[in-house]
Parts: sequence; structure tokens; C-alpha cells
Amino acid sequence: MNKITLLPSLIDKINDVIVANDIVSEITLEQDNSSGIDSITTMSWYTEHNGYHTKMTVEITGVKDW
Repeated sequence: MNKITLLPSLIDKINDVIVANDIVSEITLEQDNSSGIDSITTMSWYTEHNGYHTKMTVEITGVKDW
């Protein structure tokens, strides 16, 4: 089992992305801790864009947040 720990402010940011993009499909959260310093959290979902099935990815937290 993988565990991702999020602050309430990050949950708010995820919700803002969901609302702004009218996401009705499932989302995937991924966390990369390979730097040894902190982690990068991304949120992805699939959507149609200009007639193409597209994977959209948004950085929720990154280096700028360390």
C-alpha cells in the first residue's frame, strides 16, 4: 500500500483544479520522493482535447514549495 500525506491546503488546491477543469473522471495523485529532500506531488486525469484522448497533469507541490 502506498500512502500520500497531504495538508488541507493541498486538498483545497486539488479541488480548485477539479472545479476549474470540470473534471468528472477519476484523478490520479502521484508523489515522487526520489530527491531525498522533499516530494513533488502531481495530479493527472484523462480528457478530450481537440478531439484527442489526452492525459493532463498538474503539479500540486514541487521544488518551489520546499
